[in-house]
Amino acid sequence: MQIKCTKSDLNKVIMWSSSRYNVCKKSDAIEKIIFLIEKGEDYTVQFESGCYSGGAHGQGRRCFKCNYTGGKYWLVIKDGVCKLYNLVSDYPPKETDDDFIVIQKPVKNKYYTGAKQFTVKETTRYGIIAGVYDVQEETIDSFYFFYPPENQRRGVSKKEVRHDS
Repeated sequence: MQIKCTKSDLNKVIMWSSSRYNVCKKSDAIEKIIFLIEKGEDYTVQFESGCYSGGAHGQGRRCFKCNYTGGKYWLVIKDGVCKLYNLVSDYPPKETDDDFIVIQKPVKNKYYTGAKQFTVKETTRYGIIAGVYDVQEETIDSFYFFYPPENQRRGVSKKEVRHDS
C-alpha cells in the first residue's frame, strides 16, 4: 500500500488512543512523521499509540466484537524510501517484514525548511543578540545554533526569527 505524505492520509491510516498517559498526541506524531520524511535523512523512530478499541464505545459489558489494536508504529526511512510499520514488538522491524505502508515524499515541504542560516532582527526575550547565525540542527519547531557570547548551544523558535535557505 502507498499513501501521500499528508495529514489527512496519515490520519486515516494511524489508529491512536486518546489516553492522557500517551507520550504524545496523534496530531504531534503525524507532524513529526511528516517533518522526518521531508528532511529525508536515514532514520528509524518508534511512536507508541497506546491501546485502541474501535468498536467498544458505548456498548458496556455486552460488547464482544471490538476492534482491538495497539502497540507501536515504526517509521523507517532508508535510501529515500519511507515505510510505516504497525508492530506490537519493542524491536525495530526486520528487512523481511512485509506488512508496511510506503509513504511518498511530498513535493513541497511544510515543516522542514532546510535553512542554513537565520536572522535575529532584535534582541529576543531570551537574551539572544540580534545578528545572523548558522543553523546546526533543525527540529519541527526550533533552530539550534552555537551562541558565541556564552560558548554554548542554544535553541530558538522558528516563529521568532527569519530564516534563509
